[in-house]
Amino acid sequence: MKTSICGNEYIGKSCLFSSLKAAADKFGICLPEYIVHSMSVGWEVAYQSPNRCEDFLLFPNIKLAVEQFALHAQLKTDTVNLPQDTEKLIQLAGENSILLIVVDPSVLPYMERTFDSIITREMHFLLLLYDTKDKGFYVQDPYTVDKKGNVKSYFGAIETDDFAQHIQQCYILSGSGKRISDPHRFIYLKIRDFLDGKEYSWIPPKNDTVTYFGIHGCKKLLCDWMQTPCFNKDLVRLAFFIKTNFCYVFDFFACIQRNAKWNIECRTQKDNWNQIYFRLLRNGYRKPDEKANIEALQMVKDELDNFEIYIEEFIRKPV
Repeated sequence: MKTSICGNEYIGKSCLFSSLKAAADKFGICLPEYIVHSMSVGWEVAYQSPNRCEDFLLFPNIKLAVEQFALHAQLKTDTVNLPQDTEKLIQLAGENSILLIVVDPSVLPYMERTFDSIITREMHFLLLLYDTKDKGFYVQDPYTVDKKGNVKSYFGAIETDDFAQHIQQCYILSGSGKRISDPHRFIYLKIRDFLDGKEYSWIPPKNDTVTYFGIHGCKKLLCDWMQTPCFNKDLVRLAFFIKTNFCYVFDFFACIQRNAKWNIECRTQKDNWNQIYFRLLRNGYRKPDEKANIEALQMVKDELDNFEIYIEEFIRKPV
């Protein structure tokens, strides 16, 4: 299937999942971002206690996320050695393939946001497309951030001579692709596994730790952090985790439209999670304040308890 070189105005919630959605759109697999999130490794979370390492409670790794998405979308995916020049990029790109790349965002001329060193290694995901007629590369980026924190989409030409040297990971997506038959049922099963604490094989065992999966991992992490002061950068990562799980799932719930009470509760909980997300970000980028951080973590814990109660109706009556 020949992919389109044209961009669109779609604005995403996450650079990774919105880029995967944009790729799916180009292969004719038009799906909401919250479904793309579950098709990769959404809701597959774990926490190893005690743990102070940077990869706590997030999805396993980018390579597995892309591979899982490609598997469910019936696309082919290849991980390639980092291209260091334009000629290598041209060899990788083709009319029937799309490059999903991970790049240092500071080298993107259209990215206005000033990145903070609180995140030890910034990574940004976008699509890189090659136009065989114009003999040039185009960037499709559905998640760019301006100086005020507003999210926008971007599509435009880019010079790749210097840009290629800053690519951190590169994946090729190709094939005809196919929409999963029952995406809502698919998400239901992922959320059920999250609540049941399903174990995932991608978690490597570590000495002197106990691994908690799903919602049990979330609860154990909050318990540990409320007893031992957490770092500000941990709050920023926790905010990202909330944004790419709980805020996504309420986009899904909003589509179910079961009854007026369900819809009102859905909007209320979504608003609560959004407030928690911004609270964690504010605390994460401010001067360390142990009391304020514990209060923010208590907000997360309380809302997680509410979510578990609310979700019981969803589990009892699957879509």
